[in-house]
Amino acid sequence: MTELPAEVFVILQFLVVGIVTFLVTQGLKALAKLFSKDFSRWASMIVAIFVATIMFFLQQIVGLLPPNVAQIVFTIVGLIGMVLSAMGIHYSYKGLSPK
Repeated sequence: MTELPAEVFVILQFLVVGIVTFLVTQGLKALAKLFSKDFSRWASMIVAIFVATIMFFLQQIVGLLPPNVAQIVFTIVGLIGMVLSAMGIHYSYKGLSPK
C-alpha cells in the first residue's frame, strides 16, 4: 500500500476540516434557531472560526494523550460532530429546498 505525499495529505486534511467546519457551523445555527437565536452574517463567521480553532487545538491536545484515551476522546467528539453535522445538513437542505 502506498502512502500519499505529504502535500496531498495536507490538502486533503484542509478540505476535510473545511467541510466539517461548515457542517458543524450549520448544525450550531440550527441548534441556535431552536433557542430563538440568530447566527447570521458576523455571528456565523465567528462561530465558524471558533469551530475550526477548537478542532485544531483538539487534534493537538489529543495527540498528547495515551492511545486508548485518545480513541475514547475521538469517539465522543466524533459523535458530537456527527450529530451537529446531521443537523447542519438538514438545515442547509431545508434552506435550499423550494418553499
